Amino acid sequence: MEEKPRTTPYPLRMPDELRAQLEESAKRGARSLHAEIIARLESTFSTTTASPAVDLSRTVQELESLQQLGTLNYELQRANYRMDTAKLQFSSAYAVLQKALALGDKDEQEDASEKCSELQVKMNELRAEIAQLEEQIGRVHFDRKLNGLKELRDVQPISTSVEVRFEDAAVPSLKKQVSKKASGH
Repeated sequence: MEEKPRTTPYPLRMPDELRAQLEESAKRGARSLHAEIIARLESTFSTTTASPAVDLSRTVQELESLQQLGTLNYELQRANYRMDTAKLQFSSAYAVLQKALALGDKDEQEDASEKCSELQVKMNELRAEIAQLEEQIGRVHFDRKLNGLKELRDVQPISTSVEVRFEDAAVPSLKKQVSKKASGH
C-alpha cells in the first residue's frame, strides 16, 4: 500500500468573513475546507496560472487581432466586389467593341476600346490591392500563431450581405448578361 505524503498540522486563524467565503467556495466545489485552502494555495505557485493582468493583456491582444482581421476581411470583400463589377463592365464594353468592329463603326470602336483599356488598368490596380490585403491577412494569422493565440480555421469570410450594400442597379443586369453568355443562351 502506498504511503500518503505526510502533512504537518498548522493552526490557521482567519477572519470569519474569509472563512465563510472559503466554506461557500468549498461547498460549490464539493470539497472540504482544507482541500479548498490547499487548492487555492497551490494555484498561487502554479507556473501555468497567469495573473489577471496577463489574462487581460492576452484578451486585449486577441480582440485587437480579431478586429484587424475583421477590417481586413471586410476590405477584401469590398475589393473583390469591385473586381467583379469591373469584370462585368469589361465584358459589357468588350461586347460593344466586338459589335462596333462587326459594324465598322470607328467612333464606337474607339470609345469601347478606350473603356476596355481603362477597365484593364482598374482591374490591375484591384488585383494589386487584393494581393496586398491577402498578404496583410496572412501576416495577422502568422502573428496570432507566433503569439500563441488560437488558430482561426473556422473563421468565415464576411457575409454576402456586404455585396448587397455595394451593389448598384446596373450590376444585376450585367450579371445576368454574363451568365447567359457563359451558359451559351
